[in-house]
Amino acid sequence: MTFRRGLTGPAAVSMLTANDGKLLIQLPVGVGKSRWLIDIAGHALQSFGAETLVIILAPRWDILNEIHKRLPRHVKPILLHPRPSKRCGALDEQWHELETRGCGLLGRQILCRPCPGRHACEWPDRQADALAGSRLVLATQQNLSSNPRFISQLKVKSGATSTLLLLDESDLLLKPFRCEITADQLTRFLDVVAVVAGTHPHLATIAAKWVTYLGLLQTAPDLDLQSGNWKPPPMPNNVALTIQEIGRRMFGNSYYYLAYKAEGFAQSDKASRERTEQGGLRFAVIPGLGERWIVFSGSIAPSMLHHRIDPNRITQPPYSPFTGLRFSHPDTRWHNLAMAAGAARYFPKNRGLIFDFFARLISRNIASRKRTLLVGRKRFLPMICKELPQYLADLGAGKVRIVIGNWDRHRLADPQTLPLISYGLSGVNRFEDYDAAYCITGYYIPHTVVETMVNDLEATAQHMTVRINCRRTPPRRQAVVVEPSAAMTVAPMLAQNALVQKEADVVVQAVGRVRPFTKPREIITMHLGDLPGIDNVTQFPNLAVAREHFQLPTPSVAARVKKIAEVARLTASGMSQAEIANLINVSISTVKRYIAAHRDQNAS
Repeated sequence: MTFRRGLTGPAAVSMLTANDGKLLIQLPVGVGKSRWLIDIAGHALQSFGAETLVIILAPRWDILNEIHKRLPRHVKPILLHPRPSKRCGALDEQWHELETRGCGLLGRQILCRPCPGRHACEWPDRQADALAGSRLVLATQQNLSSNPRFISQLKVKSGATSTLLLLDESDLLLKPFRCEITADQLTRFLDVVAVVAGTHPHLATIAAKWVTYLGLLQTAPDLDLQSGNWKPPPMPNNVALTIQEIGRRMFGNSYYYLAYKAEGFAQSDKASRERTEQGGLRFAVIPGLGERWIVFSGSIAPSMLHHRIDPNRITQPPYSPFTGLRFSHPDTRWHNLAMAAGAARYFPKNRGLIFDFFARLISRNIASRKRTLLVGRKRFLPMICKELPQYLADLGAGKVRIVIGNWDRHRLADPQTLPLISYGLSGVNRFEDYDAAYCITGYYIPHTVVETMVNDLEATAQHMTVRINCRRTPPRRQAVVVEPSAAMTVAPMLAQNALVQKEADVVVQAVGRVRPFTKPREIITMHLGDLPGIDNVTQFPNLAVAREHFQLPTPSVAARVKKIAEVARLTASGMSQAEIANLINVSISTVKRYIAAHRDQNAS
């Protein structure tokens, strides 16, 4: 509580002012990140004045709606809604074609304008009008993902002179930044602009400048692409609309309006620009975060974040006030199964032993009226739902229900209701009071995911090869850059950080739904590697050691104990040893051993 009291709006603004307006806030789930984000937004509106636009970007709409509900009543934000695709009805398919080809302006003209529901629809005109003079905007991160200039465009539309971006927990900045313009797309776009230049005298001046610019884009070698000023000519809306109309008329769905991508190319990282083998363009566009920003993340490494937003190290790294700070509850028991059996490749053939192990722990929890959250890889959720309940039934756990999603429809207060979530689920706060979280499977990524991140901002000729090795003692997955020349570069650091962020952090975020850092919980993960920010983890190399720790019998021992009890019951009922042997399909000598074992148990 003492730590949380220090998470105030004034404290964050003070840190921003002292550190060039760039902060990385590393806080685990449940420590108070969401409350602090809201407090920062409210205080920033007061302290930075009317010239600053505050922008909150969340990963999903449910998280954004929760933030909106918790804002002070006097704060009146603008919520940027996506196009209402369901309301568009039969027009949605046409809209999708136009949007994916950069022709949204044409869609507003030919689909929105004649639409009978236009006057009752808040998209797009009313939202655009509302942005003028706005102070606080809430939107999903998809806007910045699909449009790297989103923040600067909001700044212009609102009339602000500066921005403060609050980027909520997400891997947005770890997604690939690379874009491509194919040679065919570039040729068609140039052909259409040339037609406009020759047939529309009042647009000819602008169109002619674009013809020259696109011609250079078609022919410039890599060295020229990676230097110089590639800022495209201006593109007024009336010119853009005409180009989109003629382009669709000439080429249909094979036409792409490329003015927005040309702007992205001009702002792309220069080292990433290259000519493809087919004559197109490939480049990486880093999302612009504006003048001031705060990135909230569970455990992204500051060096990784700095590289992703500033690969040329022009600016200082973001200030990270909580780097190295550990958060834990003294009564949380964190266990990890450091074994490969939970990996996608091995889980199906090992699931029987895994299900038996977790079923016994879950049965204990149910008997003690404790609630358990289950976590699994998405592809295995149906298998877990289908098979795990039978193991629980055999242990006498009663009518257990494993549920996925639609949480309001289920009795989550009942320990026999077991919610099952997949890795990667974020922002769901329905399990804050659960007693335990068990990872039924592991979560691992292929080496290509790490390799893509390492090479994302580099031209093809500079790409590195990445392998993921598994060290035996203790078992740990490690990302290794193969090329010896990479030793003096940032590539090895990026590779290992990417592996941790894409694997281990996903595991920690999943079990974090039950708040193990702030409340006493029992956590069991299944991971071959260190978990970021987690100390005092009890490691088990296999299920046998884990069973011994939790005092759980193996399936064979449990079956024998059950047989002994059954033989004792049948003997007490007056059945002969021969009758018992015939009934349970064992030999008479085995029955005698079971009777002796039962006698020894009672004697002890």
